[in-house]
Amino acid sequence: MSGEKAAEIITVVVVDDHPSYGHGLKALLETLSTDIRVLAVATDAEEGLRVVEREQPDVVLHDIQMPNREGVEAAKKICALYPSIKVVMLTVSEDPSDIAETVRAGARGYLSKQVQPEELISAVKAIAAGEVVLGTEALSVLMDERTQSPLGDSDIAILRFLSEGLEHARIANEMAMSESSLKRRIRDIERKLGVNNRIQAVAMAAKRGLI
Repeated sequence: MSGEKAAEIITVVVVDDHPSYGHGLKALLETLSTDIRVLAVATDAEEGLRVVEREQPDVVLHDIQMPNREGVEAAKKICALYPSIKVVMLTVSEDPSDIAETVRAGARGYLSKQVQPEELISAVKAIAAGEVVLGTEALSVLMDERTQSPLGDSDIAILRFLSEGLEHARIANEMAMSESSLKRRIRDIERKLGVNNRIQAVAMAAKRGLI
């Protein structure tokens, strides 16, 4: 029973160069949610990398506003080294280049530090479950940075099938194409939207009301 209960806990590491904010976030998350546990709070990007390597959390809440773009670079390293760990960027401002770079590197969330506590907890749980949670600003930036090729009707149909969780074989059959052709089309859709993977493509299409 204890092992089953432990498996339900979402483990988190917080990286923020303002110690009071980082520890306050830990207290808030653990006070308002019984199934979130903050394993550690790191106060600089280098320490954060060491802590993430040691603790292997489910989610990393990472401040992006650090000196010399350390927040951006550290997030990119975490995404590259530990693809199973979900990185969520927290910020007080929206720098378009930082948003695009971290999301494309694999960050699964981009939220304002002004987000309401209940929304943050919901976001952490959703991201731990495999969802992508991007604020309106992040989605807008990604759309502005995308290539100019518009999505066609067949692109939208593929995205709709992906959003329904259909397997590639089923989608390929519905679209009357081979699975290899389908995979190429999905990569092309990701390129058109300027995103890093199909999950982000579906999330963006949903936000735009396309599916």
